[in-house]
Parts: sequence; C-alpha cells; structure tokens
Amino acid sequence: MTPNGSRGLVSLVGAGPGDRARLTLGGAERLRVAELVLYDALVSPEVIELASRAQCFSVGKRAGRRSVPQNTIIRVMIRAARRGRHVVRLKGGDPFVLGRGGEAVSYTHLRAHETEADLVCRL
Repeated sequence: MTPNGSRGLVSLVGAGPGDRARLTLGGAERLRVAELVLYDALVSPEVIELASRAQCFSVGKRAGRRSVPQNTIIRVMIRAARRGRHVVRLKGGDPFVLGRGGEAVSYTHLRAHETEADLVCRL
C-alpha cells in the first residue's frame, strides 16, 4: 500500500489470438486502466494500443536474442504494484495453453509478496 492508501494491482492477461476483437472484455478493461504494461513478443500492436495511457515495455523472448529474465519481470511488477500502480503482464495467446504455466508461478510469487494480483484469460 502506498502512503496515500492506494493499492497497486498486477493483472496477468492473455492477449488471445492477436485480434483485439477476440480479447476478453476483462483483458481489454485491464489494458484501458493500466499504468504499466509488460508484453510478450507475440502480442499484436493493435492489442497493445488499448493501453493508451500506460508505459509499455516489450519483455518477450525470441530465439537468439537477449531477453529480460523472468525474475526481473516479476521484480518490476512487484515494485510497481507496491507503488500503487496498476500493472498488466500481457501474454500472447492464453497463459495456460500449450503448457505455459509460468504465469501460475508468477501469480504465486506475487501473492507471496503480498501484491494484489488477478488472472484474466479464456478458460
């Protein structure tokens, strides 16, 4: 909680198949109010555009290129939320499809640091 009493939030959002019309309503709303968005390489620019008032940073991983380590991404999310910011971790597709369970680990880690978090994906 910040000194003024506001509490930050981290939302783990699945961007769906890339077409912003197929993004969940919850995901679109989280992006609309986000202050910081950390997005994957697979997220389309039209989905990122929904976060018009946020600082947006690519943290995606691509073969053969340097990438941001997962523990750094989690630290940035926790730090921003502790400062009262609404953070969106935007993943390409659905965070729980194709065995990509890292978001569950991130969610557990966030909760262990008493950071408010929610999950938005198509299940």
